[in-house]
Amino acid sequence: MASSLASIRKLIAQRKTEAVRAALEALPPLTGADEQERIRLLALSQRGRGSTEGALSLLESALGSPHVRIEDFYFAGEFSLELQRLDKAFDYLSRAIAKSLAEGDKGYLDCGYLARAYIHVRNGNLALARNDLDAIEDDDGAISWIPNVPALNRAYLLNLMKQSRT
Repeated sequence: MASSLASIRKLIAQRKTEAVRAALEALPPLTGADEQERIRLLALSQRGRGSTEGALSLLESALGSPHVRIEDFYFAGEFSLELQRLDKAFDYLSRAIAKSLAEGDKGYLDCGYLARAYIHVRNGNLALARNDLDAIEDDDGAISWIPNVPALNRAYLLNLMKQSRT
């Protein structure tokens, strides 16, 4: 079945979204890391079709797997943020950050800190927001793709924090 996932990855690279969706839905449940990847890809496909709720539900069903990856927690946090479930988003983003630090994998680290800083600002925890912003390595990093959330970057969040103090 790994070859099926490889074929699906090629379709993703070619941006053939309908073919990806059809191939994922036709794929039977797999085992281990392949199943975790199948679930992640299905979740991303569902979100791409506008079903963030379904995407989050799929990811949550697999977060207890021993094969869970940083991006599983990150996407669960991002989807929760989109749905304005700040407590869940905070938890998932914190888990993504912790796993990133533990594994030395920085691929989702700055985005995790940025999104979590936004939650801190929304909750009035400005000192914690500042800590997350200070942990970001790429000062030019931004998140502009989460529906229902303003485009996030360091300058925007610092401005929001300044407005919160006045």
